[in-house]
Amino acid sequence: MNVIVDTCIWFALVDPKDSYSKYAGIIEDLLQPHKILVPYPSLYEAINTRLVRNQRGQADNLFAYLNKREKVVFIADDVYRERAFEAVQFNLRQGKTYSLVDMVIRLMMEDVNLGQIAVMTFNVEDFVGVNSTEIINPIDKY
Repeated sequence: MNVIVDTCIWFALVDPKDSYSKYAGIIEDLLQPHKILVPYPSLYEAINTRLVRNQRGQADNLFAYLNKREKVVFIADDVYRERAFEAVQFNLRQGKTYSLVDMVIRLMMEDVNLGQIAVMTFNVEDFVGVNSTEIINPIDKY
């Protein structure tokens, strides 16, 4: 199966101060047999200026994790960007708040070209209702 990893999962894996870091071992176990799909927007969000400048060790941990994995595929967002931008605006008018990164992931979840997909996140409510995609919350496996 292909697993899209939400940004919050990256922080739990590499930042020992993150409130979800206690789930890092479970996250690694859950991801081990699967191909990880990494949307570039989640990398932009995870590897931000603060992380690179002030918490360089955590950025190094993320790079090391991604580089050691054999089954990692980086997904460009160019085919999703405009639709995601429009969808965020539409949803705001409807009283729903999704981040642009989450909307790109939601569109990827609907993309049949990416195969059978699951999404790993702690923010389940951001992805409920998209297709029949499985949502994996590491807390449920703890």
